[in-house]
Amino acid sequence: MGNNIMFFYLYSIKKGRLVSMLLRLKVRSDTAEDFILLIDADATNTFSQLHELLQKECNLNPSQAVAFFTADEEWDKGIEIIMSPDDPLHPFSSNEMTMSNTRLVELLKNKEDKLLYTFDVLNDKSLYIELFEIVMEKTINTPAVKLHKGKTPVQSSMNKTGKQSRVKN
Repeated sequence: MGNNIMFFYLYSIKKGRLVSMLLRLKVRSDTAEDFILLIDADATNTFSQLHELLQKECNLNPSQAVAFFTADEEWDKGIEIIMSPDDPLHPFSSNEMTMSNTRLVELLKNKEDKLLYTFDVLNDKSLYIELFEIVMEKTINTPAVKLHKGKTPVQSSMNKTGKQSRVKN
């Protein structure tokens, strides 16, 4: 796949209809080594839809601050995709991307593109997401888990006394 896949997706027409793309994502954790998720997502799904699936599948606390980041080959953070402009932990500027208004195809354009999903900001715990396959002319409405293997990573949170506690998975 070339660098112009978004252009191809948005503007290619085959037999009078837009050509669709299914993105196949592999999700891993560095804190739960046997953990793996395989997810199918439509290229037009939003980061918010992927976030909701990860929250549900990994039994994460929805009150915790989370963010997606693009990542390079060494998993260094790049562009941040924040939860919402109202998030007090992330002062919003007009050039930032939010999960609800950013489609996956905007940042996942090529096989092996990477994302970090930081789900435990206090302990800098993230899920490592890699685009491993692009299937043309396939589509689904919402992201779906195709495989869940291993124990889900543990999320920490602050309790009412200000002490850290572990969220049970």
